[in-house]
Amino acid sequence: MADDSSIHDPDPRSSTEDTETRTFLGGTRLGTRTASFFVFGLLAIAGAGGLLYQADRLTNTALDRTTASQQVHGLVTRIEAGVLHLQSDERNFLLEKEMRFAADFDKRVQPVLADIEHLYNHPAAKTVTNHISTVNDGVAQLSSQFERIVGIQRIVGLKDGDGLVNMVWDTAAGVEDRLTALNATGLIQDFSTLRNLEARLVAAQGAVSAEQIDSKLNAFKNKVSTSALPQTDVGPVRSLVDAYGKDFTQLASANQTLTTEIGRLEEINSYMMPSLDALVAFAKDILSEAQTAQNRTRDTVRLMLGGGMGGIVLVLTLIGLMLISSVTRPTARLAHAATRLAHGDGRTTIPALGNDDETGAIAKALTYFRENINQADRLRKELETSLAKAATPAAAPSQPTPEARAPALPAERSAADSQITEISRLVTQTSENASIAAKEAERTSTVIKGLEKAGHALDEAAHLMSDIRDQAGLLATQAAMMGARNATPEIDHHETDDENLIVLPTKLRGGDRKGPSPLMSPEERIEDIQNRSQKAGDLMREITRSLDTVSSVAKDLAAETSSHALQAATQLARQSEDLRSMIDGLVEKVRPSEPDTPQSDQDDK
Repeated sequence: MADDSSIHDPDPRSSTEDTETRTFLGGTRLGTRTASFFVFGLLAIAGAGGLLYQADRLTNTALDRTTASQQVHGLVTRIEAGVLHLQSDERNFLLEKEMRFAADFDKRVQPVLADIEHLYNHPAAKTVTNHISTVNDGVAQLSSQFERIVGIQRIVGLKDGDGLVNMVWDTAAGVEDRLTALNATGLIQDFSTLRNLEARLVAAQGAVSAEQIDSKLNAFKNKVSTSALPQTDVGPVRSLVDAYGKDFTQLASANQTLTTEIGRLEEINSYMMPSLDALVAFAKDILSEAQTAQNRTRDTVRLMLGGGMGGIVLVLTLIGLMLISSVTRPTARLAHAATRLAHGDGRTTIPALGNDDETGAIAKALTYFRENINQADRLRKELETSLAKAATPAAAPSQPTPEARAPALPAERSAADSQITEISRLVTQTSENASIAAKEAERTSTVIKGLEKAGHALDEAAHLMSDIRDQAGLLATQAAMMGARNATPEIDHHETDDENLIVLPTKLRGGDRKGPSPLMSPEERIEDIQNRSQKAGDLMREITRSLDTVSSVAKDLAAETSSHALQAATQLARQSEDLRSMIDGLVEKVRPSEPDTPQSDQDDK
């Protein structure tokens, strides 16, 4: 059996392949690559989370700014509308003299003040707090001033209520009724002058002073005193005129106060409106800036998420492709090499032998498989040579044809010629028999040695086939455990030879034997190799048994040949004795005819 080192030691060229066939990331194990990809995935997730967090922060900031600007704009809008409604209520009250407008004013002033307070406390309005304070003071003063105006208007008189206006109208009606009863037409016309002044005062069409009223009243009183009225009626008329003058004077004073307060109300509005206009402009600007910032933030977030996420996905994809390629490419090449080895190609170069990962382990296992295939091929060739030598018939021994002819004897030796000729024939026959026996014995010994050597070679081949089957099973187990097979590439039928899978000689292989299908998977090919190896081993064992039988027959033949050789040797000894007797007789016959011949010459003859 071959030395185990030839099976388990890789090919010497593997030392070169270790440095020349290391694939990308071949020094990193698959578990490390998986962990690296997992770490890169975590980093990608962290990067994506950071981008999302930054985008969310920017978006929230923009939204908060927009919300704040909208709140400020809403508050300013409500404050502006409230102030405008308050001013409208003031004007309506002064024109219509109806308390419902005062009630509306009271309802609106508190919400306006509350909105102003909220605006003042809003963080986005810190830059305009002075304007807010001005508006707040203006609305507060407007409210208190309007209350005073309403009180004065109540004294002066409302549209449907009591007041100085009604009192003046009542006393004036009493004076007119009394003058009409007295039929004082001139006094009635003079009194109408006071009534016109009264109407102008009530209508607020002009300023009427107390001096003007007193002057007009004194003039009218003098006319009453100098009139043609009876003295008994002059006193009551003057009393009525005095009452009317008193009410008229109070009305003029109250109206003057009301006019003054209304003027102050206008001053308050003039003081407050510029700040209110500034707040309105500020609200519009802040809202516009917030919308612009929101649009800018939206574009930034889109660019950040699109570019950042795209870059992260691209980098992660490239890393994943490199890691996957570092596994799939050597695996595909190993699968191709395993397929070629399964077809018996012992010259296949094993890739990834320089790797320190699982693919390198598979490559080394395939190296053992390749060496086993080469060893099996060498043993097959040796077996074929041995069988060819054993099957070749031994060359027939050359038949000696020369005839020993005794030299022509002189006339005096003619009597011994026939005896010498017989001696030569016997010597030649004896030599021929001895030569044939020796060659037969040598050929038989050679055949026996060849058969024994063939038997030993077949026995070694059977053991080697068993080792090949075990190695193939180990290879199948490693291939299944390592997951080396991802895909089986198609085999070029021009590059592979099915007969490379048959380790027996062609004469011993059945004619109907077919090679493995190129469409078989590596596992099926390995199983086919195991089945063929087992069948070849069984066939070799059967051949070994047949050779044992042939060896036994050859040994019997050798024994028989030795017996024949012994008989030939015995016959040769007997013929030698006869030859010696014949020579002695010949010498006796020749000696008398040659008395003078020296003893040395007789010995030479």
